[in-house]
Amino acid sequence: MKKLIPAVFPIVGYDDLKEPWINIGTAFFINKDGIFITAAHTFKKDLNGQERTYYAIIDYQKVPITQIFREREDMENQIPPIHKDLYIGRLVLGCENLFFNLDTTDISEGTNLLTEGFARKNYVERAADDQPLMSIDDLYDDSSEEADAASEDDLIVDNKGELLIPEIQTAELTEEERDLSRINYSKLNGKYNSAGLEKIFEFSPDDMFTNGFRFNYPLFDGEPKGYSGGPISVDGNLIGMLISKDAGISAAHIVERLKENNLSFILVSS
Repeated sequence: MKKLIPAVFPIVGYDDLKEPWINIGTAFFINKDGIFITAAHTFKKDLNGQERTYYAIIDYQKVPITQIFREREDMENQIPPIHKDLYIGRLVLGCENLFFNLDTTDISEGTNLLTEGFARKNYVERAADDQPLMSIDDLYDDSSEEADAASEDDLIVDNKGELLIPEIQTAELTEEERDLSRINYSKLNGKYNSAGLEKIFEFSPDDMFTNGFRFNYPLFDGEPKGYSGGPISVDGNLIGMLISKDAGISAAHIVERLKENNLSFILVSS
């Protein structure tokens, strides 16, 4: 049975391909031709100022990334009205599993929002989300009769809240797959706030960034590192992309950049 490629996927960076991945971000497809969106700050340099090597992770495989557009400024150089933190790229594979409308209309103050993404630890506030924490392995379950799905009792959670794959599965993974199994997928609920990005970081000028909005949600454990670049949606409709612990770039801004680069995007749910 063919495995379904998820619309949302992790991006990981390596200082040295012989070493485990160093940092992680979240990305999502916006059409069926492999075009995706993420936060530009996901792509960092190493301690020596050299560019890291980045891959999308699809079914435990490292998929090369081609850059189409990058809009990025360091935090101290961000100047209103446009907050610059957007990356558009392409993968060599497509995705049929699309569900986003690019729209920002009819969103009122306090509307319930959802973001989803990948991190090395569990940042989900359990009381605010009925979705169980999943490992990356859960996204690629082929759900066929031959597939031996692990029971709930077989799941192992370490003292940091990370969900580890069952021991019997771990033994069957390669060293690289075992490294990638550290990636956890989960969802966060929040509220829409139209106040805009008046000052999202201490270094930013105290003024309005018009291409952003507030995404207010409760967390027990600080900023969700790894979720940056993840989609922010309401009822399956994309309204923005997460760029920090409580801020997003609007879908309207993303649409502008897609049009400037002559890229198609999904306007209706599939």
